[in-house]
Amino acid sequence: MIPGAWGPFLLAIDAWHETGTADVPCAYCAESVPLTEWTWTDDYFSFAHLGFQVRNWPEPTLGIRARISELLGGHRTAYIRGQALASPLLTD
Repeated sequence: MIPGAWGPFLLAIDAWHETGTADVPCAYCAESVPLTEWTWTDDYFSFAHLGFQVRNWPEPTLGIRARISELLGGHRTAYIRGQALASPLLTD
């Protein structure tokens, strides 16, 4: 990890939680990028305004996940899986 790189994300996460929007400057080029446009390995973070939680259902296929995104107007979605939890999240 780049020293000091996490600090701007912590501030942006707090701002996003309070306001629904936040930017983070790129450590490489200093360009300001909306928090929701950053990508994370395995969707480690997902900033969403809408989430679905389903229990006792089979694992959703890629086709089902694509259809959910289509029904939501093509918004980018993230799929988070946990213990008895599968949540497609609207992220932008």
